[in-house]
Amino acid sequence: MLSEQISVELGTRITEQLRSKGIEQRELDALARLALACEFYRRGYLSFGLAAELAGMERAELMAEMARQKAPVLVLPESELQREFDLLDSMMGKKGGS
Repeated sequence: MLSEQISVELGTRITEQLRSKGIEQRELDALARLALACEFYRRGYLSFGLAAELAGMERAELMAEMARQKAPVLVLPESELQREFDLLDSMMGKKGGS
């Protein structure tokens, strides 16, 4: 299996601040993976399943974590979202999105 590794260089001041908050390398790695997973999913770069894999979590765990962070779990393109609203309107007997 091919894999890629990225690295981010943190300046001394940032590292000192994180250490003063008790954040060690393992937690920093996990937080970075989670942040990337959430952002890549939000932007539509990764499916939810792949985002969970990147975060090192099961799908349900990632969903719960995103809910705790009040991050959107359902990401739909505007056209799909409009279709959903139109369907809901038709089910409720409304027309024209009003």
